[in-house]
This record gives sequence, structure tokens and C-alpha cells, in this order.
Amino acid sequence: MLSELWDWIKTIAISFVIVFLVQTFLFSPAIVSGKSMEPTLQDKEWLFSNKIVYLLGSPKVGDIVVLNNPRRDEEPDNKYFVKRVVGVGGDHIVIRDGALYRNDQLVDEPYTNSVIEGNDMTDLVVPEGQYFVMGDNRKLMMSNDSRSFGPIEEDEILGRIDGVIWPLSKFEWF
Repeated sequence: MLSELWDWIKTIAISFVIVFLVQTFLFSPAIVSGKSMEPTLQDKEWLFSNKIVYLLGSPKVGDIVVLNNPRRDEEPDNKYFVKRVVGVGGDHIVIRDGALYRNDQLVDEPYTNSVIEGNDMTDLVVPEGQYFVMGDNRKLMMSNDSRSFGPIEEDEILGRIDGVIWPLSKFEWF
């Protein structure tokens, strides 16, 4: 009886360690909070965050990523953001007349349903090793992103969002 109980305890402990390691280093869930990624992602959707992909490579333009909030010290209730990478190191980013330009080319953005509201942004060169991220919701004051806090360091990106896992009616891989 005591031997069987000990076996159960070891099995449960090993299971917790495996789950901890997988969630810390490989994959973890993320939850959308707010409307900054609409229409692509909706408030309260659960997402699949792939952490291992950036151990093997770097974020690319178009990736949806989970990142540390660059202002997490000022906003302790808002530790993480989900945003889209729209510029990588060396890219010239311009926002003019409600549109995004990267390296003097108008960016086709089929994932958003609105023009970029707010002030234009003159030529910003994304520093090497950094990324310019934006929410898909481009309406005024709907996304706290690189337009307000600037480009982010690569080590602030925690993983790539590879799909919606909840609710099941929205289940989808990107």
C-alpha cells in the first residue's frame, strides 16, 4: 500500500515537472485581453504560443507574437501583449494617410479592416535586433504598440502565436 502511494506521488511529481518544462520552454497558452488584435483575434480567445520556434530562428514580418509589455513596470496588470510584427531590423517604417509603408512599399494588410487612425509617422528605421509591432485593430487608441513605445528588443518576444485553441468554434491554426 505504501509502495503504491509512493509510486503515485512520483508519477504526479514527474508529470508536474514535465508540464512545467514544456510550458516554460516549448509551448504555452496565451489569452487575448482586449480589442487590439481585432478582427484577427477576439477578446478572451485562448491562443497556442510556440516558444521553441524563436530558439531556432527569429521573428518574421507577419508573425503574431506574444511579448512582454515594454511598460510593465507602469502597468503591472498588463504583463503581456499580443501583436503582429510589421517591421524587422533595418526596415524603414512610415505611416502616412492611414497606410503602412515598409521600405517605401505600401504594405498589403488583409488581416485588418480599418485604416490606421491617428498621426502620421515619418521614416523610422528599425534598429538591428529589434522589431516594430502593431495590433491589427488600427482604430485610434485601440492598440498600445510600437507607435507609442517604439521598436522592441528580440528578447522581449516570448513566442509566436500559431493558432486559436478556445473557444472550439474558433479553433484554427495559422
